[in-house]
Amino acid sequence: MIDTMALFLDKIPETQEKFFFCTLHRAENVDDHEIFTDILTALTKISKTHKIYLPLHPRTKKRAEEFGLLKKINRIFSVLPPLNYEQSLYYQKNAGLVLTDSGGVQEETSYLGTPCITLRTETERPITVTRGTNSIGGVSKNSIIEVFKNKNLARKKVEIPYWDGQTARRIIKAILK
Repeated sequence: MIDTMALFLDKIPETQEKFFFCTLHRAENVDDHEIFTDILTALTKISKTHKIYLPLHPRTKKRAEEFGLLKKINRIFSVLPPLNYEQSLYYQKNAGLVLTDSGGVQEETSYLGTPCITLRTETERPITVTRGTNSIGGVSKNSIIEVFKNKNLARKKVEIPYWDGQTARRIIKAILK
């Protein structure tokens, strides 16, 4: 994943716009009305002081419509259509903070040095917490707000072993050996 991202980074422009970026699509978050509502309640509070872009994933949109939450989403976020990879990297690279339930985004934000809060109770990428820019926010409004209040929003230079964009070269070298 990091190798692919490294190929795109030079193409990603920077902006002076101040914003946060959110991705929200995992079944355990958006398919559960109570969890989905709690996450949105926390993000409502965060959005009072920070503009948040949200590309609206088809699953998220479908559940929001079923649960009557689409108007709330439109009040909280600057809603975007689903993004391609390069567009997503633009928002991740330029955001002051990323709030996500995506494991891949946790990796990408750590590589980029962008502060990240994971909207889950755990991560399958613990190195993004121990060595990266990620914090586990949980899925309750109180836990998300607490982590947000204590989150250092400074960009951070991260060095994680083998996250150097050279994995493909190492694999080829190993195969040839």
